[in-house]
Amino acid sequence: MVNERERITILLGLNYFIHERIYLKSKHGYITKEDANLVMWRNHNIPKNECPIILKSLEILGLLVEDGELFKVIKPAKDSERIVFELKKKLKMI
Repeated sequence: MVNERERITILLGLNYFIHERIYLKSKHGYITKEDANLVMWRNHNIPKNECPIILKSLEILGLLVEDGELFKVIKPAKDSERIVFELKKKLKMI
């Protein structure tokens, strides 16, 4: 059974992956809200009604900043391979 700490870690890891994908699709660090939703629908199969929740969680984590009609996407500090490695290490999978 997965404990609460591991659940939170897994959710944070997923948010970082979504954030990295949104960053890759942005232009000069900016992306429209519609394009951010499209990234989540197409690449992560997230239902349309759940996308605003994920966008809000990315804002809370400080990875997105709302700027009128656009989102300013903060550049990821680490690449996805590093995040996967650290996540597996924390979950004691390696």
